[in-house]
Amino acid sequence: MTVKVTRKKKQRKPTVKALKAKIDKTFSDYIRQRGMDEKGMATCVCCGTQYPWQRIQCGHYCRRVHLATRWSEVNCFPVCYACNVLRRGNYASMAVFMYDRFSKKQMTQLVALSQQKVKLTVPYLLGVLERVRKLSVQSIANGPLKK
Repeated sequence: MTVKVTRKKKQRKPTVKALKAKIDKTFSDYIRQRGMDEKGMATCVCCGTQYPWQRIQCGHYCRRVHLATRWSEVNCFPVCYACNVLRRGNYASMAVFMYDRFSKKQMTQLVALSQQKVKLTVPYLLGVLERVRKLSVQSIANGPLKK
């Protein structure tokens, strides 16, 4: 008779790449759900077309490459595939939406923030993930946005 020895697996430390992917997914879900109505439909802020929240995307005014604003609630809104991918962000329509929603001062601050350099470290990303998870929990508790 042989005895099977089970070894404890070492818990791997999360990598920057893995954390970025997890934050992107969690934050995208939050943004898309934040924009949905009682029926689970979200409206593209660029063209006004409605889709189920699962089919809409998280669009960024300041591109995702700018890490300081990548997971900013002020920078991200629900956008359809056509506007986000085919029209490369539909920047003109997104700018109209953003300037209608925020003051010129707020927009200047957002663009300035996007230009700041951010070094992605595991502790920094763990903090971002915790913040994004809290946003998601609050969003689910509060229900759909009222217009």
